[in-house]
Amino acid sequence: MNTYLTIAAELIGVAFVSVGTYLVAGFGAALIVAGALLLVGIELYGL
Repeated sequence: MNTYLTIAAELIGVAFVSVGTYLVAGFGAALIVAGALLLVGIELYGL
């Protein structure tokens, strides 16, 4: 029974790490896009 719990815990840990990585990557990409749009907007509209 203990091995099943260990395997389940490992799978859950891997899933959490994967989801966290995707969230961080998505958030980073969103920040990069927002920053690029801001810079382009400043260049175009001379704000």
